[in-house]
Amino acid sequence: MLSRTTMKKSIHTKRPKLLIVEDDLLISKSIKTYFAKVNYVVKTVRSAEDARECLKSFTPSAMILDIALPQKNGLEFLKELRNSESWRHMPVIITTNLDAEENIHDAYLLSAAAYIVKSDLSLMDLVSKVTNHINISSYAQKTLS
Repeated sequence: MLSRTTMKKSIHTKRPKLLIVEDDLLISKSIKTYFAKVNYVVKTVRSAEDARECLKSFTPSAMILDIALPQKNGLEFLKELRNSESWRHMPVIITTNLDAEENIHDAYLLSAAAYIVKSDLSLMDLVSKVTNHINISSYAQKTLS
């Protein structure tokens, strides 16, 4: 597990950016506060439609995405992201209360970086997972360039 100091000193020279797509305000505020403490720039939105609009002006290093969202669910939005040249390779961590095998399978088929059931959620573990996936993605992009 990474320490907070290690997480702050990821291979990024800039502060990593995170978009949280979560309709539960208490959960999104908790996640946002924790990530801000470890030097992330964090934006929160409550729906896939709001996320799509946010992505026009904000370029996150990663996204935390709930499945159970109003209007369009998170897996449908993830599929949309994977079909987009701009967001195809962005690490997306699914957080949800749904532990159905079909959802887990579908998330990984859509290249979700991780699938986390909220009842099992530790904010420190979430920061560690997000940071690791950002670092892996950044390294892969540099290697392939």
